[in-house]
Amino acid sequence: MASTSEKYSLDPGFEKADVVFSKSKRVKCTGAGGALGHPLVWMDMGVDNQVQCKYCDRVFVFDGELGDGDGNAAT
Repeated sequence: MASTSEKYSLDPGFEKADVVFSKSKRVKCTGAGGALGHPLVWMDMGVDNQVQCKYCDRVFVFDGELGDGDGNAAT
């Protein structure tokens, strides 16, 4: 069985970004955390299966096969 990261091809330009796999299409991001983070932002993927944070460029990819969690289930 392919790993989660092998199942998806990211949009051009996302290859070098920090990627987070999520069980939800609505995700939250606070950046690197602590003093290096950014304000909490919520993003909705809509009909897409990925979204990129406008502050830190972190990419969130939807994976409905992930188990229970808060929506940002795996990195």
